[in-house]
Amino acid sequence: MHKKFIPFLKSPVLNDSDESTLEMFEFESSDADHIKNGILLCRKSGNWFPVHNEVLELIRPELMYPDDRKKFYEKYKDKFAELGIKYEAESANSGGDSVKNQFEQRSHYDDFAVDKSHNYDDYAMQPFWQAMDRKVFGEWKTKIKDGNMILDVGCGNGRSAGRIYKENTFLAGIDISKKSVERAIESSKEKGNYRFQTFFIADADRIPFKDGTFDFAVTSGVLSQLPDAVKTSREIQKKLKKGGIHFGMENNRSVFRIFFDFLTNFTKSWKKNKKGLTPEINKKMLDSWFDKGDVEILSYTSVYLPPTYYNKMNPEEALSKIEKTDKTIQSFPFLKNNGGLIIFEIKKIKTP
Repeated sequence: MHKKFIPFLKSPVLNDSDESTLEMFEFESSDADHIKNGILLCRKSGNWFPVHNEVLELIRPELMYPDDRKKFYEKYKDKFAELGIKYEAESANSGGDSVKNQFEQRSHYDDFAVDKSHNYDDYAMQPFWQAMDRKVFGEWKTKIKDGNMILDVGCGNGRSAGRIYKENTFLAGIDISKKSVERAIESSKEKGNYRFQTFFIADADRIPFKDGTFDFAVTSGVLSQLPDAVKTSREIQKKLKKGGIHFGMENNRSVFRIFFDFLTNFTKSWKKNKKGLTPEINKKMLDSWFDKGDVEILSYTSVYLPPTYYNKMNPEEALSKIEKTDKTIQSFPFLKNNGGLIIFEIKKIKTP
């Protein structure tokens, strides 16, 4: 857990109107910048949130990993006693269907993160996605400046973090899957970026940062997998500074969607996707999610041929072919908005 982000954190158990007071108690450090083991204590509610092997679990108690939480308490029982904190088990059933659905989603991506046969690392290395990531993240990175703070929502294995990160910026990635967060930390260390990054467990519907913290936020293929894409999108806007931008890339709701999905499923090129309640998004939907005047939305669609076609090429060839095809088809107004992907920027222009 990177110490720089601690002053910006907010307890997920408090209401939006409550002033969050989180205190860090460090048990072990990894280095000068990162905490290896410790707890964040919310004085107002009495809740504590563990940092175990650099992974902070800043989520409502009913959504925590109960077995890991109990083992952590037992390991540091003496330190908890010094702080006057007693262990209280949370019921996994509290919270109703919403919590149940999140447990199911989390279990799916925990398994996926460590599946040696097919996981996000394999997915990210497909020529099509290497090409699109180079194109889209390359465009976004031109807007990021020194000292900016970036929020990666649904960070997964750290794919987006690795592509959007620039030197002299700070990035925080959140995900509901612990195994995914652990992989993101590992990937960040491999790339040499970890000095300026942190990744932890959190709920995208209740992002535990103070409002107005970030200059930019990014979601890549995330909104389509969430229980409530509208709620998460609005939550992201709250965490941005005025003028901050939410960068996003999602499946586009288009006339080609059935064709794309059929070929993807037929070739088994992406066999483990777990869709949420909003599997595709288009510009009209994005406009309807926000009050007029609160945001400015820019978007375009891309990719008019199935990804399986581009996966037969190397990434450079795939990118060249995507750009040429986009240019040709976008010259026809009735096809322009029907690409397979929608790439968008939601700029915050009004604060409450």
